[in-house]
Amino acid sequence: MKLGEGADSLCASSADCPGGYYCGKGNQNPNYGATNFDNVLYSLLAVFQTTTLEGWSDVQVMVEKSYSMACTIYFTLIVFGGAFFMLNLTLAVINSKFSEAHSAQLSSDTPGGVPDTADERHDNELDNALQQQDAMTISQFITARIYAKKMIHFLRMRQAAKRVEHERM
Repeated sequence: MKLGEGADSLCASSADCPGGYYCGKGNQNPNYGATNFDNVLYSLLAVFQTTTLEGWSDVQVMVEKSYSMACTIYFTLIVFGGAFFMLNLTLAVINSKFSEAHSAQLSSDTPGGVPDTADERHDNELDNALQQQDAMTISQFITARIYAKKMIHFLRMRQAAKRVEHERM
């Protein structure tokens, strides 16, 4: 803080402060009070923000300015351990459960597991092909299925149009 003014400068010691400033504890936390480690809830919010990689670098810079550069290790562990490992593990479990539920739904839709129409057989073949790919996410699966159904509908319309043209001749 500058002498006689309320500046928004964060510093860890008086050696870090620029000329004309002094290092002192302010009463306000950054980001309108949302970024702090004053209690467990705000701490969990900061850790969640870092784990989801949404604006975490701003939090890291503010903590580094307030404390020391040693907190870089803390943020590195949260980013690699939390964001890259734990979130991917969570998404893999969700994808696995979704695939199990989807295959159970497919088997319960058709009695005896035998599809009734060519559309159902094609849908089952498409589902089996998509389920064999382990790296596909849920959103990719849904998107692929939507576009496959649109393509099938388009091709059937083209076949019907050709059939009508052929009958006219």
